[in-house]
Amino acid sequence: MNRELINDFLLKCEENDGDLRYHNSFSTLSLNLDYIPAANRIGNEDLRSIQRAVSKQVRYIEKDIDLLDSLVHRLIFYRENHEEFDFDPRLLNRYITVDLESFHVVYRSLFDHIAIILFKICDQPGQFEITSFQSQREKILNNEGFRDRIGNNIFDLILYCDWFDEIRSIRNGLVHHGRWIEYMIRDDYFLINADQELERLDSIPRDIFQDGWLIAELYLGLVMVYLHSYLDQLEEKCFQRLNFPRHACNTGREHPIINNYYQWMSQLTE
Repeated sequence: MNRELINDFLLKCEENDGDLRYHNSFSTLSLNLDYIPAANRIGNEDLRSIQRAVSKQVRYIEKDIDLLDSLVHRLIFYRENHEEFDFDPRLLNRYITVDLESFHVVYRSLFDHIAIILFKICDQPGQFEITSFQSQREKILNNEGFRDRIGNNIFDLILYCDWFDEIRSIRNGLVHHGRWIEYMIRDDYFLINADQELERLDSIPRDIFQDGWLIAELYLGLVMVYLHSYLDQLEEKCFQRLNFPRHACNTGREHPIINNYYQWMSQLTE
């Protein structure tokens, strides 16, 4: 687990009228793309085309982040209200399983939008026409020669995301061979019966396990922090490639779940 990355997330959270606002660079990219409505703001036709393509994928990514936040928020709702609403345990089990499955599906598909952006902003797009993030990683892991074709920055950015390869293992470790998940509800968190193999994954700290069970909220918060950190790095590469100046924007991302992410990540740094 990268504690420096978590501390960076905590530093970017700022209280705003009782709620936290996360100041992420990726929102700057989205707002700056909106700031350039006229095609002639970028003189080169290729750059105009890249700007339009990147803008489209950024919007898809922002929608997916909202979906991920909402899925996590709904899991919290189940935990906090299951007694009041007297959920049928069998139905609650299905709700939790479906939402955890959906979280991982949306999370992985979001990276395919990232893959399209990487394809558009690399040095030689014709040499890297792959729009699956997993395929991009497999390509560069097996061929160091692609560094010269797509540029050091993009090559290193794809290579950096080593925790992405563990997302499938994590999902499979939570939902065992198509069965419904096993869970326990505590006052402040869900415990999920996870495959013991998960405890050996580099991206998952031991702090997230309790007697062999995975603390769901800490895990979900951590992978969202991984995602936001990665998007901030992607934003930097996009600005370099598109070659237009940043404009001052209100980049605060507000969502009720930000307060929870902050609380959970604070626990991991104690």
